[in-house]
Amino acid sequence: MGRAARTGRAAPAAPRADCRDGAAGHTDGTQGEWHDWHRNHPIAFTQLNINKDKIESLARALAAGDSAAAWAEAHAVPRRTAYRWAAEADVKAQVRGLRQGLVTDAVGKLAGAATAAVETLRGLLAEGQPATVRLGAARAILTALIDVQTHAELADRVAHLEELADAQRQDEA
Repeated sequence: MGRAARTGRAAPAAPRADCRDGAAGHTDGTQGEWHDWHRNHPIAFTQLNINKDKIESLARALAAGDSAAAWAEAHAVPRRTAYRWAAEADVKAQVRGLRQGLVTDAVGKLAGAATAAVETLRGLLAEGQPATVRLGAARAILTALIDVQTHAELADRVAHLEELADAQRQDEA
């Protein structure tokens, strides 16, 4: 006996096959034409996009280490929308560029501080300082020198390998 016969009410209508809620109306587990179309047609980030400022704000927040969920809540944007925007290739590239800029700024500040730190360590090497202080300063200077030299050598080797790889790609083209 069916539901309509038991309850005296008609069974609810089946959801439309083109419904936006994913697998509605699809018993085979597929998600439907709407979902397939949108998966294959990512958001176009153009000058006419009314959300351009919000998307740039999201990229800045992600580059600074904030989460998409926290940004979405703070900017009254649905969380799913923020995650969808964050998954776009253009936004990921923008986040990488912004992060590189943040790292470059930090390196510049550290370089300035490093000069002052070296001068401080050199001051601790002076004859009037206790032997333990002078020894500690000497160790710190030598350790830092070895680390910087190792980093510089590795950077040179990587640059050389990148040049070889670029030359090989040009020969293959």
